[in-house]
Order: sequence, then C-alpha cells, then structure tokens
Amino acid sequence: MSGIVFETPPTVRRGRVADDSATRAIAQALIEREGEWAKIAEGSKDSSLVSRIKQGKHAAWEPAGAFEATSRRSDDGEITVWARYVGLNGSQPDHDDWEDEPDDELDDED
Repeated sequence: MSGIVFETPPTVRRGRVADDSATRAIAQALIEREGEWAKIAEGSKDSSLVSRIKQGKHAAWEPAGAFEATSRRSDDGEITVWARYVGLNGSQPDHDDWEDEPDDELDDED
C-alpha cells in the first residue's frame, strides 16, 4: 500500500485553547469601549465562536459572562460575529440597540 505513513499521532490537547495575541487584542479593544458592539469575525462557516466567547472558553474572554456575543448567517451560509464587553459586575445589559434582531440566532442552543 502506498501513501501509508507509520507514526504516533500527536497528543490530544484538552482544556482551554492557548491564548493568542490577535484574540487578546480584540478582547482588549472591546474592554476599552465597554458596552459597544463590534463586528469581530465574518466569512466563517463555524458557529461555535459565539458560545466560546459567552462561556469564557478562551483566556481572552474570561471570566464567563464578561463578554456578550451574537451572530448572523448570510444567505450563502457565512457567519458574522459581533461581540461586546459588558463588565464584571454581573449586570445584564439590555439589547435595545439590536434593531430587528432575528429569531434564528445561531447561539440559541446556549
């Protein structure tokens, strides 16, 4: 058989994803403009970013609940993600600044 390579697979990484400077920079920019929505990603097919942000699954988004996120899927299936920093005081921000928020959010499963 050709195309076979005998090697040990890499170790599975469990737990938090390693922090990176691009994500930290986005989080810092959101912190500096607390409460203001910003488009942080577009053109993806992966809808898990919203959940990761809300749950603090990346060191930059910790602690869970300090950032809000939402997404919209375009007609061609690409996803755009918006996020904002809401702080650490536990208050729940209102969503009046999201006009015409559709019922088909990708993060409804959270």
